[in-house]
Amino acid sequence: MRLSLAVDLIFLAANLLKIFEGGWLPLAVGASLMLVMLTWRQGTRILAAISKTHEVRLVDFIAMMTKSSITCASGTAVFMTGTPMRRRRRCCTTSTQTRFCTNTISS
Repeated sequence: MRLSLAVDLIFLAANLLKIFEGGWLPLAVGASLMLVMLTWRQGTRILAAISKTHEVRLVDFIAMMTKSSITCASGTAVFMTGTPMRRRRRCCTTSTQTRFCTNTISS
C-alpha cells in the first residue's frame, strides 16, 4: 500500500511541472465541464422537488377529466396554455362515432 502511494506521489510530482507548460488547459476544460454537470444535476433536483409539490394525484386528475369537455383541433396539435379564453373547436361524438367540430369560445 505504501509503495503504491509513494509511486503515485512521484508521478503526481513529475506531472505537476507540466501544468504550467500547457497542462492547465485540460484541467480547466475538465473543471468547466464538471461545473456544468454539477449545476445541471442540482437544477434537475430542484425542478423535481418543485414538480412533486405541484403534481396532481391520479384520482383527482381522472375526476377532472370526467367533468371537462373534450376539445379537438383540426390536424394534429397539442395546446398547453394557462389562458383558457381562446377560440377552440369543440368535438362532439354522434352515435356512429363520427366527430363533428364546431367553433366555440371556451370559458
